[in-house]
Amino acid sequence: MNSSLFFDSSDLFSSFIRPRERVYVVSDSQYAEVQRAQAERQIQTLEARAADYQRNLDVVQATITELKTEHGLLAPAKEEATAK
Repeated sequence: MNSSLFFDSSDLFSSFIRPRERVYVVSDSQYAEVQRAQAERQIQTLEARAADYQRNLDVVQATITELKTEHGLLAPAKEEATAK
């Protein structure tokens, strides 16, 4: 029996379910520009993250200093000028 004569409901939407592969052809200069733009975005993201980490570090260090001051845990300052 020829199977093409029968309707197969599983094949009805198979072309919609399976994604089709696409191939894009771009020039070397366009590809380099896309890579440069992507690198710039990544650098901006990393710089923003670093700035955020620095702000958090400043807050933590200030809190540590405040706690040490309140509880007398700061080491006495060295008086180098009088020792010489």
